[in-house]
Amino acid sequence: MKEYEITFARSGDVFRGAPEEVVRSLRVSSQFESDISDKAYMRHFARRHNRFVGGERVLASSPTKFLISLGLSELISRFVISERE
Repeated sequence: MKEYEITFARSGDVFRGAPEEVVRSLRVSSQFESDISDKAYMRHFARRHNRFVGGERVLASSPTKFLISLGLSELISRFVISERE
C-alpha cells in the first residue's frame, strides 16, 4: 500500500497516510469545510486552487489523483509517495 505525504509551504503542516486518510485529514483541518464530504472538499479545493493559484490544475476525480496533482502545486513544499507494509 502506498503512503502519501504532503507538506504545505506556508504553514509547514504535514499530512501523511493513504490517499483517503490524507484527504479526510485535510478536510477535518479546514476552517470552513470540515462539515462536508471528502468528495465535496476535493471539488471545492480544486476549484479554488485552479481559479486563484494557477499553475498545475488540481484534479478532484479521486483522492489519489487529487493528491498527486496537489503535489505539483506551488502550495506544496514537499510531496513524497512511499510504500507502506
